[in-house]
Amino acid sequence: MNETNGKHSGILSMQSGLMRGLTQAVNVVLLSFWFWVGCIPVVTIGASLIAAYRVALRMTYEEDDYVAVTSEYWKGFRQNWKHGILYTLLAGAALYSAWMAWQLFEMSEGNPIGFLLLAVLLVFVVALHALYTFPLEARYTQTVGITLRNARRMVRVYWQRTFLIVGLLVIEFLLFFTVNSFLVLLGRVFGPVVFILTISGVITPALKKIEKENGIYEDISEE
Repeated sequence: MNETNGKHSGILSMQSGLMRGLTQAVNVVLLSFWFWVGCIPVVTIGASLIAAYRVALRMTYEEDDYVAVTSEYWKGFRQNWKHGILYTLLAGAALYSAWMAWQLFEMSEGNPIGFLLLAVLLVFVVALHALYTFPLEARYTQTVGITLRNARRMVRVYWQRTFLIVGLLVIEFLLFFTVNSFLVLLGRVFGPVVFILTISGVITPALKKIEKENGIYEDISEE
């Protein structure tokens, strides 16, 4: 009888694999809900991304599944909404320019290749900056210029991790959006947060290394 009780208590303990898995699933659902709520004004998409990364980095950096998702999300949103709006406007301007370049490529006689290359370049630049800008903004207090510069530096210095992130995101995208309609629905609702958690998990060792080399540690759970 004691052995049976011990097994059940182990399975149902907060540190068991089952409970941690359920907790992670609840975190994804809750964080996805707040992420989409934060995106409703559209111009706050960047702020919502930063806030979501704040939660994700708490989970991956501290290896803590039991994060107060709601309070951490909104704390990050309040602290970073100004920079978040600026990032949204910058990315929006670049992507709109890419769309205009694509339209010129489509409509111009002879389809000038220069417009196509410009469109691809702009999308590429936005995508690479996005991989690191939002997690860096979530974890460190820096100016927008310094954050963007550090994001470019991380793409270059940690190019292996950058390729790994891109590969994982491609696999996850294909899984969500090419298999069946049910996964398409899940991808539309939970995909962004799954991508955010993937990126956070891959870059966390790099952030730890940088902080160790510079003798710094910033607890994002504190004000």
